[in-house]
Amino acid sequence: MSTDPDMAARVYPMAGGEDRRIHALMSRNGDYVSMPAAGQTPVARAAAPRGGKPTMQDNDWTCAPLEIDAATREVRCNGRLLDLTGREAHIVVELYKARGTPLSQALLWERCWMGRGWSHFPEEFANTVDQAIKRLRKSLKRQCQDIPDEYHPLVVNIWAQGFALRNLAALSATR
Repeated sequence: MSTDPDMAARVYPMAGGEDRRIHALMSRNGDYVSMPAAGQTPVARAAAPRGGKPTMQDNDWTCAPLEIDAATREVRCNGRLLDLTGREAHIVVELYKARGTPLSQALLWERCWMGRGWSHFPEEFANTVDQAIKRLRKSLKRQCQDIPDEYHPLVVNIWAQGFALRNLAALSATR
């Protein structure tokens, strides 16, 4: 361990004060919480919406040739009714309603499992959601063979955010 008093200044040139806050704000899209943070500040900061993300217009997002009826939870591919389990159809409907915005594992659990045999979050809920998504991807791939392979999986994982239904606008534009 070094006892050099100037080591911190060389290793961490902005080791505190306003310079460090400015650097953090500039490099992290305005996300900075000074520590120690009081109470629920870090949780609130993490949950707060971030600026700068363009909003998607309804006509910029489509899942055609998938046709999804949210009321009946029927999913069709080019007019053919897909053979999905009730849970798989419910997941597709929730992802469809989000219109490309990622839904976290916890949010999918809350919307697709809670009140449907579950009244709590079990310890392994994330694994259960992941396995359901895995089965759904296989089912969609098997039943939607007329969608080119480069568009599969139709349910994509957005790193550190959750799952989303793939935007198939480019596919529908080429047909």
